[in-house]
Amino acid sequence: MIYERGVREIHMSIDLWMHFINFFKEVHINEDNFVERLRDLYARAVEIAGAEYKSDRLWESYIAWEREQNNPHNITLIYDRMLATVTQHLIGNFKKFEDHVKVFHPRDILEIDEFLTLRAQIIKTKNISAEHDDTSAPLGEVDQEAPPGLEAEEPPGTGVTNAASELVDEEEIQQLKKIIVDARKVMFEKTKEEALKRKPFEDQIKRPYFHVKPLERNQLQVWTDYLDFEIKNGSHERVLVLFERCVIACALYEEFWIKYAEYMEERSVQKARSIYSRACTVHLPKKLNIHLVWTIFEEKHGNYEGAVNVLDNLEQQQPDLLIVPLRRISMERRFKHDDKVEALYRGYIERARSPDMEALFGIRLARYYAKVLNDPIRSKELLFKLLADGNASLRVYSQLLDIAYQSTPVDEKLALQIFEKILADGNISSEDKLKFSERRLEFVEDFSLDISLIIEFYNEHKNLENTMTEGGKKRAGGSVDTTVAKKPKTETYAAASNGAATTAVAAQSQAYQQQPMQQYMGQSSMDPTGQYAGYSADWSAYQQQGYGYQSNAYGYGQGYGSYYGQ
Repeated sequence: MIYERGVREIHMSIDLWMHFINFFKEVHINEDNFVERLRDLYARAVEIAGAEYKSDRLWESYIAWEREQNNPHNITLIYDRMLATVTQHLIGNFKKFEDHVKVFHPRDILEIDEFLTLRAQIIKTKNISAEHDDTSAPLGEVDQEAPPGLEAEEPPGTGVTNAASELVDEEEIQQLKKIIVDARKVMFEKTKEEALKRKPFEDQIKRPYFHVKPLERNQLQVWTDYLDFEIKNGSHERVLVLFERCVIACALYEEFWIKYAEYMEERSVQKARSIYSRACTVHLPKKLNIHLVWTIFEEKHGNYEGAVNVLDNLEQQQPDLLIVPLRRISMERRFKHDDKVEALYRGYIERARSPDMEALFGIRLARYYAKVLNDPIRSKELLFKLLADGNASLRVYSQLLDIAYQSTPVDEKLALQIFEKILADGNISSEDKLKFSERRLEFVEDFSLDISLIIEFYNEHKNLENTMTEGGKKRAGGSVDTTVAKKPKTETYAAASNGAATTAVAAQSQAYQQQPMQQYMGQSSMDPTGQYAGYSADWSAYQQQGYGYQSNAYGYGQGYGSYYGQ
């Protein structure tokens, strides 16, 4: 039945319960067990949704129906539950209860045991004699002086029932009613105190129902503050009620579902899983963050298959998100499923929609070979294959250089081979070439035993630097100023190295190191949330290991310039 599905998924909706009840009345009214079934439905409704702050009309509907059935005793039981529940019209409900007590005889609205107990209290206060005849004896007592053999053969409790059915005088009735009201008033006062604590939050909630129109920021803050208050001060039952109310009005806001699931996780993993499932399969099937949080939850609790299913479903919904395959691969790595890791990487490389994407997955697979599987040979083979396939990305080159640097001893042959490819690549800008030329010069200074290489690379670097400097002047529209007094060549080169040219190189290097991952991925579809921008650090990490490539800290220009007498 549709209504059953509805109240199962959105069980705190008073409107939905009221529609369900009215529908049930219309459809099943002529059935033999209609009264019992409808009473059960009312009882289920108030049990599940009766704690909703604006549930008064559900309670009132239940009471009105029981009044139609001429059942004042059941009405009293409903009021007992209602007055213990924080609702919007709590004070008015207590006044209605007082009216209910005024209308009916106490024995009609109370359980027999409670009625007898209260009447016994009244009799005791009036100091009535302990000895009475059958019609005036205190309720529950029987004549102890009957002749032998003539004792009453009534079943146990019959005397109590008969006594309860006897009429009492008007004064006693009024005293009983006062005691009934006073007893409920104690409970009512406690409930009212709790209601007043929550009233400031309730008064600020403008839209307790669901709507596709976004909520204002202050409304989201009200729900957040209210939940924090209830978690700190309320009972577990009240916290659950408030969360369920919140995820009706805020059904499209994943932060509230996450907050709910994290609260429940400390108490029941299965119920927390159910909350994630409701959120991701019903309300937020395409939201990224809550799906990723769900996968972490499943992995943390050892549910590998559950985590895989969540990521697979999300990838079907959002096939262009880069973070989803990366999370899937990372999870397989943590479970030490090496074959699956490699298969996933290979699959994403084959299905890559652009050279940049192919380079991204290829570089990460190469890094996996080198750093996790300790197989640098396979890592180099994969990277060289990417270059051979025409994917001459600076990041591929940089990864190969990283392998050369991290080898023990340093792989000088590989590093110089990669530097040569970079400087000969026509698709690489002059600025990037200058930067890698300086890196090459520092590399041979640190690791090469051949002084001729140092001299050769110094000359090549100086020529490239001069070419860029002259080109910059021409683009600026100016001519070379020949009227400036000449300085010694060593001083001129030092000034150039530490001045304008080095500044330009440093600026270009800074820009390269800081370029975000969005520039590489194309943020529009690959990473709409920007959450994977941090991966840019991967590509520049090797530049930040203290080598100081761009700082010219070792003064190459001064040293080698003086050596050649420049």
